[in-house]
Amino acid sequence: MNQILLCLLFVFELEAADTRWTRVLTYTDNYENGSVTGKIITIISESGDMVRIDSRNNPAKHPENKTTEKDQDILLYDFSKQQKTTLNAKMNIANSQSLAAEDQKYLELLQKTGGMITIENLGTEKVGGFTCIHYVVGTVTPKLKAPANPKKNNIWITKDLGNSNIWYAGPNLYYVKGSYQQKKLAEAGAFGVVVKWQYGTAEATLTDQQQRVLPSSTFDIPSGYSERGP
Repeated sequence: MNQILLCLLFVFELEAADTRWTRVLTYTDNYENGSVTGKIITIISESGDMVRIDSRNNPAKHPENKTTEKDQDILLYDFSKQQKTTLNAKMNIANSQSLAAEDQKYLELLQKTGGMITIENLGTEKVGGFTCIHYVVGTVTPKLKAPANPKKNNIWITKDLGNSNIWYAGPNLYYVKGSYQQKKLAEAGAFGVVVKWQYGTAEATLTDQQQRVLPSSTFDIPSGYSERGP
């Protein structure tokens, strides 16, 4: 009997070592632009310092629906290494770069365009049952030839779900921990999880959130991929 219990305990520990408790956030963006309709489902899986983002376009089936919108490449973040990896499934290539280098490129672009970021706190609002703070992030780039000044996106952040290393802020737009945008929001008091964003006519909301046990390999570069970068 004791041998059976020891064997079961060994199997449990072996399985536990190969899995991770993970918070999974699911966002839905229902879009409509003339005859082009559908929805984009974005799933952010976060376990400690590891994050994976999957974003898939699901166009509605209709003869006139000729959208060419593609799925976003899978993104992997390892905040313990301060590294972001983009998985190109068609080429089987994993392109990695440091988060500091990516942030530096953004700051250089802001400097070249005379840009600046503004944060406006519009106060407390209820969204999907969560108590949120509504922030407006404005980006001014006066040196661009045809600037849209200011570009603005609205995000609603709640403390009800704890904090996150990544704030989903717009189409293929993520404010990651330590980035210039994230720091500016944090200085304005932002803390928590994004429940909703609006960017132009696009909008996405948090439609599901849960804790799951996922394989540790969820956050790994798949076998067969060529790795590039640091």
